[in-house]
Amino acid sequence: MKLFNIKFSTNSELNDFIFANDIHCSQNILVQVFSGIYEENKLLDITAYIKTILPNSNIIGTTTAGEIVEGKMDEEKIIISFSIFETTKIKSKLFQFDSDFNIDDISKELIFDDTKVLIIFSDGLTSNAEKLLKQITSLEQNLIIAGGRAGDLLKFEKTFIFDHLNYSENGCIIASLSGDDLIVNNDYLLNWNPIGKEMIVTNAKNNQLFDLDGIPINDLYRKYLGDNIADNLPASGLEFPLIIKKGNIEVARAPIAALDDDSLLFGGDINNGDKVKFSFGNIEYIKEKAFDSFDKLSQYPSQGIFVYSCSARKSLMGKELECELNILNKIAPSVGFFTYGEYYHSKDINELLNITTTILSLSESTQVENKDTEFIKNSNKNQNRILSALTNLVSVTMSELEEKTDKLLYTSQIVDQYKNAVDRSSIVSKTNASGMITYVNDQFCKISGYSREELIGQNHNIIRHQDIKDEVFKELWHTIKVNKDSWIGNIKNKRKDGTSYWVKTTINPILNSKGEIIEYIGIRYDITNIMQPKKLLMEDIGISSAPLLMIAKINNYDIIKEFYGESIINRIEELFEDEIIKHFDDECYFKKVYRLINGEYGFLKDFGNYNDELATQIEKKLKKFQENVRKSVISFGVAELDISVIISFALQKEFLFETVELGLKKAILDKEDIVFANDFSKKAQTKAKNNLKTINMIKTAIESKNIISYFQPIINNKTGEIEKYESLVRLIDEDNSVISPFYFLEVSKTASYYSQITNIVINNSFEILTKTDKGITINLSALDIENTDVRNKLINFVSTPEYKGRITFELLEDEAIKDFDTIKSFLSLSKAIGDVKIAIDDFGAGYSNFERLLDYQPDILKIDGSLIKNILEDEYSLHIVETIVIFAKKEGIKTVAEFVSTEAIYNKIIELDIDYSQGYYLGKPQII
Repeated sequence: MKLFNIKFSTNSELNDFIFANDIHCSQNILVQVFSGIYEENKLLDITAYIKTILPNSNIIGTTTAGEIVEGKMDEEKIIISFSIFETTKIKSKLFQFDSDFNIDDISKELIFDDTKVLIIFSDGLTSNAEKLLKQITSLEQNLIIAGGRAGDLLKFEKTFIFDHLNYSENGCIIASLSGDDLIVNNDYLLNWNPIGKEMIVTNAKNNQLFDLDGIPINDLYRKYLGDNIADNLPASGLEFPLIIKKGNIEVARAPIAALDDDSLLFGGDINNGDKVKFSFGNIEYIKEKAFDSFDKLSQYPSQGIFVYSCSARKSLMGKELECELNILNKIAPSVGFFTYGEYYHSKDINELLNITTTILSLSESTQVENKDTEFIKNSNKNQNRILSALTNLVSVTMSELEEKTDKLLYTSQIVDQYKNAVDRSSIVSKTNASGMITYVNDQFCKISGYSREELIGQNHNIIRHQDIKDEVFKELWHTIKVNKDSWIGNIKNKRKDGTSYWVKTTINPILNSKGEIIEYIGIRYDITNIMQPKKLLMEDIGISSAPLLMIAKINNYDIIKEFYGESIINRIEELFEDEIIKHFDDECYFKKVYRLINGEYGFLKDFGNYNDELATQIEKKLKKFQENVRKSVISFGVAELDISVIISFALQKEFLFETVELGLKKAILDKEDIVFANDFSKKAQTKAKNNLKTINMIKTAIESKNIISYFQPIINNKTGEIEKYESLVRLIDEDNSVISPFYFLEVSKTASYYSQITNIVINNSFEILTKTDKGITINLSALDIENTDVRNKLINFVSTPEYKGRITFELLEDEAIKDFDTIKSFLSLSKAIGDVKIAIDDFGAGYSNFERLLDYQPDILKIDGSLIKNILEDEYSLHIVETIVIFAKKEGIKTVAEFVSTEAIYNKIIELDIDYSQGYYLGKPQII
C-alpha cells in the first residue's frame, strides 16, 4: 500500500502529480477528497476529472471543518489523497437517506466475506448518525468502521458528501476495503480528564439533556463549574464535556446549543440512565498521551494512516493539536479531516464520538518498520510539568475522595437527594420501602386538598385517578423497585373534592450503602393548566424508544359539523371517544386515546424496537379497525350517525406527530382510507429546503438580470415559413447553466417574485418585436391577467401602432381562476385595440377544454403535446386530434401542433391539415 496526498490547485497540476507518482498504473485506488470549499459543482468537476484519468478508482469526498495532511492542519483547502493497494479490493457507493434507502443495500453492495473495514462519511447537519451506526451494527457487529460527519468550518449552514457523480446533504458515502492481505488497526485519542462525582442522566431525549441527578442541567453547570461557565453555555461547555463510559470506550459529549426550555443540545445522543462525569482538557497532558498512542501503533505494520478528528478538539487545542497529528505522521504518511462527529468501532460496538482524534492504520505488509523514537523522546521534554502534576493531583485526590465518600454513601445520598428535592421542586412526598407516605410538604397538601394528617400513613392510592391504567403503575413500580431506577412521567391525580390535576412526576428510590431501597422520594410539578391531549401525546412520544403513532379522523368531519352545528359535533366527538377503543381487536396495540381537534384521535404504542414486517402487520390491524368502525353507529338524542375514519400512521422517532399529520392531509387530498406516512415530515423539510435554495437562485438571477427569454419558432404549414415565435422564460444560474421554468416558476409564486418575472418576460417579448418582423406569442396565466399592473402594462404595449396585429396571448392551463369577468374583459379589450390573437394552450387535456371556448372566444387552439407525440402509435390520440381539427375549422379557429419532434409526425400534421407546427424538429428555443 502507498499513500499520496496533494493540495489541489489546478487540474493540470493534479494530472502531473498523478502521472509523476505512477498512480494511473494502479488498479486498486481509493481516492479521498477533503474539502474546505463548499461549492458542490466545483467538487463534482474535480472528482469527475479524477475519474476520467483513473477510471478504476473509487472516490469518496466530504466537506470539512478543516483539513489534515501529513501532520499539519489547514483550512479552506481541497486535499486529495490517493491510497494505492496491491491486492485489496475497494468498492464505494453514495446513499441518499430518502424513502428508498434500505440498510440492506449496504450489505449487498459493499460487505463481503473478506471485508475488513468500512470508511463512512455522512452529512453533518441533517441525518441521524446514531441511527446509521445502529443499522450498520445490525449488519455486521465485528466489522471495523471509521470516518466521520461532514463539516463546514463551524458555520452549521451546509455540509455534504460526494463522489464523482452526485452529492448529498442528507446521506452517506461508504468505501469498503476487502482482502486477506489487508491489516487494519484503529485507535482513538480523547485524554480529557474526568473530574467530580458520577451523575446519572434522569431526563434526556436523543441528544437533548434536561436533568442530571434530577437537577436541571444549567443549574448543575452553575453549581459545579460556576457562574462564568453557566452564563456562557454552550461555548464554555466545550471545555468541560461530559464523559460517558460505554464498554471500553470513553465517549465525550459537549453541548452545542442552549435551548429556550433551559435544556442543552449535545453533539451526540445521551440516554436516560447513563452515568456521566464532567471532564476537562489539559493540553500538555493530551500531547503527552499522544506519545502513548505512538508507542501502541508503532508495534503494528502501517503504510498509511487516516485521521478523522473532531472540530471541537481543534477549536480547543488550536495549533497545539499539530503535535498529536505530527506524531501520527511519524508512523506512516497520514491524511484526514476535522469532523462534526467521528465514527469508531471497538469490539462489537460502533459509536459516534466527539472531541476525539480517531485513527485508522492500514497496511498490506506484515513488516513493522523502525520508527523515529528519538523524535518522540525529544518532543516529550517540553511538556508543562506543573500543569501535568496538578492534573495528576486532582485525579488522585478525586479517586481518594470517591473512596471515602463511598463509605459514607448512605448519609451522603440521603442529604443530597433530600436537599435537591426540597430546593428544586414544589410538590414533594416520601414513602417508606412499602410505599406508605411518611412525609408531604405544604404544596402537596395544597394541590391535593388533603391535610398532612390525612395523608401520612396512607399510600398514594388516596389520590389515584381512575383514568390512569394499572399498566402505568406496574411499569412505575418495576422501574423504581426492581430496576432501582428513576421513573419519570405525567400522572393525572384526583383531589379530595373529586376534581383532577396533572403533575409531571419524578420518583427516585433512595438506596443505602448496600444498594438496598430504604425509601422513595417523589418530586412533582403542577402541569394542570398546560396539559392538553396534544401536549400529553407529544411528551409520551418523547419518552418512547420506537413509537408507533396513528391518528384517526372522522370522515367528512367538516360536512358533519356544518350540518349539525358546534354543540352536537362536540357531543358526537365525546361519544366516539368513549367508543373508539372498543373497535380495536382484543390483541390490538392501543390502550389509550388522545382526543385531538377537528375530529382527530391519536393512538400511541412504544414497541421498544422496529422490525421490517411491523408496518404491514399494523396496516392489517388498522384496516380491520376501520371496518369495525364502519359497522357501528353513533346515537345522540333521537338521531343516529353512520361513521367512518381515515387513518395516517408512522413508525419513526423524529418529527413523528408532524409526519402523521402530513399523512392525514395526503389521505384527505387523495381520498385514501389509510396512509403509511413514514418520513413525510423529512421529505417536507427537504422540499422546503430546496424551495428556499430555488428562491435564493431566483432572487440572485433577478438582481443580476439573468431572467431572459428564449424564442421558439412557430411554422406556417402552408408556406413552411416561420410566422411567429413563442416567448419562453429561462433563468441563468450562478454556474451559467440555463434553467427551465419547470424548476423555478411555481416556486417564484410563493415568494412574490412571480410578477417580477412576468414583467421581465413581457419587456423581453416586446423588445424582440423591434428586431424581427415576425409575430410574438406571450404566455399568460390567470394570475398574470388578474394583476392590475400587468394588465395595464400589456394594454399600453398592444395599443402601440407598430405592435398591432403581431401579438398572440397564449392562455396557460389554470384552474385557480378567481375573476372570469376581469379576464374576459381584458381579452376583449386587447383584441379590440391591438388586434391581439388569443390562443388556448394544451387544448384537449387538463383544464383547457371546450367549455373554455365559450368564455375566451379564441383565435387559435394549441393541441396538447401529449396527443401530438403519440399520434403515430395511438389511435385514440389521433381521433382526438382529428376531432379538434374538424371542430376548429367549423368555428374558423386556427390550430397549432406542439411537440413536433420528428419528420414523420410533421408529415402527419400536414396530412391532418393543421395550420401551424412547433417543436424541436422545426426549431429549438433560443435567443434571437
